[in-house]
Amino acid sequence: MILSSFRIQVLLRIALLLVLIGMLAAVLFRTGWVMTPVILGVALVICVAELIHYVEKTNRDFSDFLLSIKGSDFSKFSEEDSRGSSFSRFRAASNTIIDAFHDVRIDKEAHYTFLKAVVEQVGTAIIAFKDDGTITLMNDAAKKMIGISLLGSIKQLQYADPALYRYLTAGKHEVLELNVQGQQLKILARSTVFTINGVANTLILIQNVTTEIERTETEAWEQLLHVLTHEIMNSITPISSLSATIKSKVDEWQLHKQIDDETIEDMSYGLQVIGNRSTGLMNFVHHYKSLINLPAPFLAPVLIASLFERLQVLTEHRMREQGIALHVHCPADAVKQMDENLVEQVLINLLNNACDALAGQQDAIIELVAEQQGDILVTRVGDNGPGIERDLLSKIFIPFYTTKKLGTGIGLSLSRQIMVLHHGTINVQSAPGKGTVFTLIFP
Repeated sequence: MILSSFRIQVLLRIALLLVLIGMLAAVLFRTGWVMTPVILGVALVICVAELIHYVEKTNRDFSDFLLSIKGSDFSKFSEEDSRGSSFSRFRAASNTIIDAFHDVRIDKEAHYTFLKAVVEQVGTAIIAFKDDGTITLMNDAAKKMIGISLLGSIKQLQYADPALYRYLTAGKHEVLELNVQGQQLKILARSTVFTINGVANTLILIQNVTTEIERTETEAWEQLLHVLTHEIMNSITPISSLSATIKSKVDEWQLHKQIDDETIEDMSYGLQVIGNRSTGLMNFVHHYKSLINLPAPFLAPVLIASLFERLQVLTEHRMREQGIALHVHCPADAVKQMDENLVEQVLINLLNNACDALAGQQDAIIELVAEQQGDILVTRVGDNGPGIERDLLSKIFIPFYTTKKLGTGIGLSLSRQIMVLHHGTINVQSAPGKGTVFTLIFP
């Protein structure tokens, strides 16, 4: 065991080299032999080469270990090494590291398999591609939605479906109508860019929103038809009733060939009511047309502080009469691209609604606030009035729905339409006894 150790083996080889060197020197300087020095020289070179080979075997073992890790070759080394215990410990440590890498690889593959199964099972279409267009991920839902089972590059899509290619690569968050195998679908895509190993990748999630949109549209039509039916019937019912009454009066007059003053007065009043209801119906149609024929917004930079000052002037008289305190908070340098006239109309409507809610209330306060959050402008109109019942909150934006005796029910609907034209939103927060806050968000 001692003779087989690495140190002894090296020392023996060095000793053999010294002996050969001594013999070669003795032969060269003390004899005139020719072949013996050549033989001793060759033997000396062989011993040097063998010593180098033997010593470098450790480096080769370490190199083999690193290459096995790189190539995912997790076969183990034999832990018994004839060169000694230190080399056996090295092999044992190498095997431990190989086991650790093997476990990490197994966990990684299991995690990848799990994620791949999840990606394939979800109903959302998922596509990932590199900067050069090479697709790195495309699940079954995406293949079915696009109608292409094999796609190597996203750029190939511009020949199969140019509109879809432009939609996916533009990164716009909007609904696109897509025809898949004769079926008309409405899709909505979201994209994000991330970097892996210095390479930019784009991940796109595509959701089929056809059912959701159709359900929303159906609910909207049901609400609109309910309102239209309600408004029209409110006008038609008295017209129909009075028409029948007047006809009976006329039939009676034709029968008896006489008519008294009271009958004439009743007929005149009935005709007046019919005229009023007809006018009301015409106004209703006019208001409805104003909702669906809004002009496209003329966008220009607007200084919000200047807009708020003008609103204060416009509402000052009414608020002073009602004893309402208007608190205005606005950054002096807040600027936003918007149609000033349309947005002013929205804010005037909200301020008037707040005044209506605060009618007769002591210590009435209205707050008009603007906040700049990066590129987003958030505007709030709040009051400390009685608030809105929870079951009414979902109805206040329905066209022609109103709880006011003299209200038209188009103010908030019109405001929402204007915010949609600005790609913004209008939201409301309210509770009975806790006031109401309308929030306008301009992206």
